[in-house]
Amino acid sequence: MATFVLPNMNRFKYEVHEGELDFALVRPVDSQLFVSTRQISFWNAMDIVVGAVVLSWALTGLGGRIGAGEVALFALGLFCGATIICSVWLAFTTSAFWLIDIGDLDTIMNSLYDAGRWPIRIYPFWLQGTLTAVVPLGVAITVPAEALTGRASVSSVVVLVVVTIGGLVGARAFWKLGIRAYSGASA
Repeated sequence: MATFVLPNMNRFKYEVHEGELDFALVRPVDSQLFVSTRQISFWNAMDIVVGAVVLSWALTGLGGRIGAGEVALFALGLFCGATIICSVWLAFTTSAFWLIDIGDLDTIMNSLYDAGRWPIRIYPFWLQGTLTAVVPLGVAITVPAEALTGRASVSSVVVLVVVTIGGLVGARAFWKLGIRAYSGASA
């Protein structure tokens, strides 16, 4: 998040409010993809390194119980989970086209993201539903971990893929709606 998503979303919010998004919109590439991927915060890549070390250490504790199937499902789950998180964050940030200050939405999104860091089953049923259906961060984070440990069911992986596709389609539709509402510096 801190390496790939947040730098782009923060820059996007700034450009919308300052009317500078025009420079990104006139490029001969897809504007949503460009706005979402143009900036990388390399200093935060240490989080990825630390995560890989922790994951490696945890996997040694599991011994030889992890097969190729679990690794493949984990890779799929990791890709889908990252895509869901990016889609949700982009949808939240796209509301900057209509709102003057989305700082409170950032706080809510950060809180939901923090809640999604833990296995979804530790929460009460109503919060599990919220982190699955309303803001699907619970699915994005829990299913890859379950896949790696061999606890993911086929239905949970199917739900993850469906939620990923829905997140991409929903974020794209919301983006296009926001672009139509954007007046920019030229207005």
